[in-house]
Amino acid sequence: EGVILKNANLRGAVILRANFRGADLSGSNLTWAHLFGTDLREANMEGTILDGAFLNEADLRGAKSLTAEQLLRAYTLFKAKLDPGLLEKIREEKPVLLKDPNFRDDPPYYF
Repeated sequence: EGVILKNANLRGAVILRANFRGADLSGSNLTWAHLFGTDLREANMEGTILDGAFLNEADLRGAKSLTAEQLLRAYTLFKAKLDPGLLEKIREEKPVLLKDPNFRDDPPYYF
């Protein structure tokens, strides 16, 4: 909780059910990271790169400076907990992110 990972390169990291509540992840690279069930509530996500990130069951409620544009570049948000405004934007623009990735018929995209 409250860990500082500002500008960290966590590309491809596997981080399962970690407590990153209130963490500073600003400017961090989480490309292709697996953050299954990770608590990211109130984390600073300003400029965090989420390209291809697996955010299954992650709790992103109240994350600071988190944008829909960042989330739209993730691979999955299946069962993720999001603030209502962000959730609505994802539903409108890319609802496939909210589906079980094991049953999607589209292959992962690359950046």
